[in-house]
Amino acid sequence: MTRSRRTFAAHEKAAVVKRYLVDNVPVSDLCDAPWATTHANLLMAEAALWQRERQKDRGPRS
Repeated sequence: MTRSRRTFAAHEKAAVVKRYLVDNVPVSDLCDAPWATTHANLLMAEAALWQRERQKDRGPRS
């Protein structure tokens, strides 16, 4: 019996790479993460990262 291989969309891969590069999450933690999460959870996490980056780029408000 052959098992189908899981595939991930580009934005899902990007979210994992961002967690490693931006949030400094160890690779071992990323590997242990339950990747059975829903698509919506991944999108919410990605949106939170982008929002943090935007706030960081804006700098402190006067």
